[in-house]
Amino acid sequence: MKNLRVLSASTFVLAMSAVSSAAISFSNVSVTDNQGNSLVAGHSVNTGPYDIDFLFPNAFVGDPSIWTSASITVMFEADSGPNEEMWSVNFSVLGAVSGSGLIAATEQVDDLVNPGVIGSFSTNTNTTPLPISEFITFSRSSTRVKVTKTFRLDAPPTGDFDLAQISLVQQKFNTNPVPEPASMAILGVGALALVTRRRKKA
Repeated sequence: MKNLRVLSASTFVLAMSAVSSAAISFSNVSVTDNQGNSLVAGHSVNTGPYDIDFLFPNAFVGDPSIWTSASITVMFEADSGPNEEMWSVNFSVLGAVSGSGLIAATEQVDDLVNPGVIGSFSTNTNTTPLPISEFITFSRSSTRVKVTKTFRLDAPPTGDFDLAQISLVQQKFNTNPVPEPASMAILGVGALALVTRRRKKA
């Protein structure tokens, strides 16, 4: 009886450790604007285990700028590897608007494993405070996706202080583990041991 209990516990631990957590890798990152890349000049990209952040020191239009309208496009691919699937993403934008300032943001998530759009979002704001924040749940999970986001900044002159600015764009992916075949076999052995133990008990 005691041996079965030890076996069951050990098989569970082995199965859980087999589904190891691995960081998402980001690639093919592209950041452009339609004003000769003036707005994205000096930008930086930082990545963590499950997130990618874009910092923009010059992404603004309006009175402080020679531009009153512009658009920015950000693209990248995310790969969670064979042990995890991405099922949603948190989207957040810090910035500022004033006067006639308006920020429009859109995002599209494409599945690169089984091609098709699995998530999207669009909004616009001319009020403060920011951030723009959204939780996008995918229509199906995937281990590899492409994200395309666009920002439209408008601040036509009105005589007031007119500004539309983005300063930080954050993207954090949420994942679920994908058990490997070996892990499933180990879990099966553990379940069998538990069933055998219960039958002997009865």
